[in-house]
Amino acid sequence: MFVAGTKAIELNPDNVDVLALLAMAMPRRVKSNTPDAQQQYQKAEGYARHAIELIPNLTKPDTVDDATFEKAKNDKLSMAHSGLGLIDLQHSKFEDARTELSRPCSWHRHPTRSTTTCLGMRMCRPVTTTML
Repeated sequence: MFVAGTKAIELNPDNVDVLALLAMAMPRRVKSNTPDAQQQYQKAEGYARHAIELIPNLTKPDTVDDATFEKAKNDKLSMAHSGLGLIDLQHSKFEDARTELSRPCSWHRHPTRSTTTCLGMRMCRPVTTTML
């Protein structure tokens, strides 16, 4: 999947379908002990940020109604933000992870199980505070 996705991005670097899919999938498949994990996380983050930049400016096709088009955009944005949230978790950026993982939950009545699980993991982590 990653090879085909990378080739698709090489052919069309603005393909939001592939950008969002890779942004979501890569952080779920790459583990922190993978030899090139940091490079893979950087690629996934780049894909996510590029998708987030492009999606709001997509042009609605005439054959698609407004509600369907908005849902499709939100689905793609959810995938990208979910990927960013997982990358943030891998880098122990817990507040950033919570922000990114909360976004898909606000757009969907039923966010994916993996997104809500990761968000739950973030919410259960102890918060450290400095004592005065």
